[in-house]
Amino acid sequence: MEFFPQAFLETAKKHPDFPCLEFRDTTYTYSEIFQLSLWIAKKIRLNFPDSELPIVLVFSNQWEYIPCFLAVWICGKYFLPLDAGLPEAYRKKCITETRSSYSIDERIFHEWKKEFDSENFSFQIPDSFPYPKDRNLPAYLIYTSGSSGDPCGVLVTHSGIMNVLKKQIECFGLSPGKRTLSFLSISFDASL
Repeated sequence: MEFFPQAFLETAKKHPDFPCLEFRDTTYTYSEIFQLSLWIAKKIRLNFPDSELPIVLVFSNQWEYIPCFLAVWICGKYFLPLDAGLPEAYRKKCITETRSSYSIDERIFHEWKKEFDSENFSFQIPDSFPYPKDRNLPAYLIYTSGSSGDPCGVLVTHSGIMNVLKKQIECFGLSPGKRTLSFLSISFDASL
């Protein structure tokens, strides 16, 4: 079974200089996003070495989220996405329920990005990273909106992610060189 980090790596190998992500007036290639994801994965392994709990990703609907969730998966961990624009009480409730003490937000991301050096990069996922190999491992924990009561966490495994991604590519007619515009909050599954 193919997993997202490996699929992304293969795309980066085939189309390293193709635009992967555009934010405001900056374009990031597949190579740049993958290199940055590997760097963030190394920082996660150094700073959050033994976490079995989700790593909380707190971002606005911004480009920084994408290399971070990819990095979490490269490390064989899972994450809880929380939109920074959500009410603080809601975010605190979700974090408290998960008991996670590790989080990455825009401030931490930009600190780590300043240290990033793309000169020493090779296109492979290092063996020392326990990237997902079991489709039943958790990929992310998402909280419901709470519209019918209290929000509750739903653990999503890797088993369906590639199927959903392939179907979205087909439905939207995406291929190298094409693009899509997204305004989704990271707190919605579809933002992945």
